[in-house]
Amino acid sequence: LAPAGGKILGRGGFGVALLAHYYGAEVVLKVPCPSKEKSLQASADGKALLMAAAELGIFRQLRHPNIVAFYGAKVDPTSSELVLVLEYVRGDVLSNAIRGLPSSPADFAKRCLLAVDICCGLRYLHAHKPVVIHGDVKGSNVMVERHGDCQVAKLLDFGLSRLLTRQVRNLGGSLRWVAPEVRLQNGHPSPSSDVFSFGRMLYFITTGRVPD
Repeated sequence: LAPAGGKILGRGGFGVALLAHYYGAEVVLKVPCPSKEKSLQASADGKALLMAAAELGIFRQLRHPNIVAFYGAKVDPTSSELVLVLEYVRGDVLSNAIRGLPSSPADFAKRCLLAVDICCGLRYLHAHKPVVIHGDVKGSNVMVERHGDCQVAKLLDFGLSRLLTRQVRNLGGSLRWVAPEVRLQNGHPSPSSDVFSFGRMLYFITTGRVPD
């Protein structure tokens, strides 16, 4: 694995996405982002490792055209740093690809197809055994891949995903997109929480406005 000039594609709460080359192919490396404060370093690194490990456990089971592909993982034996190797999607995040109201019937039809892609990805997750809950469905966690005039939407960022088991932990999420019950401290994750967020996604896709 060789970083492609250290180009940063995005940042999250516990990690950063870097463009890299793997045997000549462009891939994305998701690496933990250490805390700047030394007093918080161990705690932050531990949380980042746990989140990466949980995401790895989810990704290993997923194969779907509307979900970003997982290629593998690398563990640094000295620092115990876990790096995820993911598909590099050529396109833009949905929150940047959608601007304002549809400009024409053709534009509206393209947006509907993107919504169908997202729905297919979520349906695949919820039909999994055990059920996989994405947990953070929002405009910045969907990539729009372009092939000429064709577009394909792909779900990414499974850092907050959960397998629906007896030991499942409570969900987090982004306030603009998250279901009301998830905000409760004792709110347990369920497929319906993803469906609520998908409803807010439909509002965004059809109007170009971020949910309040």
